[in-house]
Amino acid sequence: MTLISARTIGTDSSCGHTDNTEINRDTIYTQIHFRQGYSRLDTNFSDNNIRLRHLTSLLDSIASAPTVRLKSVSIKGSASPEGPSDLNRRLSERRALSAREYILSHTNLPDSIVTILPSDVDWEMLHTLVTDTDMPWRDEVLDIISHTPIWIFQGKRIVGGRKKQLQDLNGGRAWEYMSEHLFPTMRNAHYRIIYEWETVEPIPCENMPEANADSLSMATQSFTDTVDSPLSHASGTTYATDITPSAKSRPDFTILLKTNLLYDAALTPNIGVEIPIGKHLSAEANWMYARWNKASVHKYWRIYGGDLSLYTRLGRLHSYSDRFAGHFIGLYGQMAVYDFQFGERKGVLSDKWNYAVGIVYKYSLPVARRLYIECSLGVGYLWGTYKKHRPIDECDVWLSTHRLHWLVPTRAGISLIWLIGKPACNKYTKGGER
Repeated sequence: MTLISARTIGTDSSCGHTDNTEINRDTIYTQIHFRQGYSRLDTNFSDNNIRLRHLTSLLDSIASAPTVRLKSVSIKGSASPEGPSDLNRRLSERRALSAREYILSHTNLPDSIVTILPSDVDWEMLHTLVTDTDMPWRDEVLDIISHTPIWIFQGKRIVGGRKKQLQDLNGGRAWEYMSEHLFPTMRNAHYRIIYEWETVEPIPCENMPEANADSLSMATQSFTDTVDSPLSHASGTTYATDITPSAKSRPDFTILLKTNLLYDAALTPNIGVEIPIGKHLSAEANWMYARWNKASVHKYWRIYGGDLSLYTRLGRLHSYSDRFAGHFIGLYGQMAVYDFQFGERKGVLSDKWNYAVGIVYKYSLPVARRLYIECSLGVGYLWGTYKKHRPIDECDVWLSTHRLHWLVPTRAGISLIWLIGKPACNKYTKGGER
């Protein structure tokens, strides 16, 4: 909680002389939460119980302090923007009324000082929430909230507006992210409590009440320590929210398990593991092994080997899960041994390691809650030796030895990727975590 104080100096001449008196005014803000689509105040939802308990205790302490005058308690309801506009306005107004009824029934405050402010979708709060995150398409969302009217008219007909543009942004993914992470915070009722108290210098008159606000200070401190109360945007503070931490603060370990479907289609079982390193880097290791043969007719399909790669993600990183998707470029090293022969035809055999190094590009696309599809292509320098041989009777007869010194594509893949660990969900597809 943050207190905003404004002081003025007055005079008190009740004892026949003038003394300096300080009038202190403080404003406290807090909020309670509602379930989606509900206006009934549920004390068991979220942290409402502890917030309301300390709020009512604070209000009673303010009202009973001898040197304090409670000026007003104003309440503003809010709704998230998913539903129809008329429904959102009525829902936010009913939430404010529900919060007012609770305050009046649990304190001794007079009805006259507990007032309702105009209530609707709080776009200012949404702007603040988006500003304080690293959500995908953050700048585009802020631009729409700041510069697009709530309604856009063509003549007397509504043809669009702020909500429509947010829903359409990037195929609805930005809206889906806000629905999951930001909109729950907007389903609330705000309290604004304004009160005054006096601090009077020592007065040489008998029977004057001592200006002591210790009890109020203790109650306020207790409320401050227990309730994380957001302030309005105008006072420069942020709203409390349960937004997923950014990649920088994530302690969780995640790995990506993958298989190259092109190799699988070529009857070459393979497996790969990619481990993120920080926000933009990742390291990858792949291995393949196939040893198919039918020696009686001299058919061989044998290969084993692997590669190591180091990638960096291209472009702006919007969120933690976003670092697994998008465009990547990297360096790789590769090695393999092989023996290919089909029937009575000539075969090629590398009985020693062949090597390659080069540059690889890949693009990863989220397709489900834990799944991505990745396309990759690597071009590099390949070197080594191989032998040509031909089957004669039951033997393979060596024909010639050749050296490799080629600059060619040496990697290609369409891979299926499975995310393992926490957090292990991409949140930007319809199959994402909810």
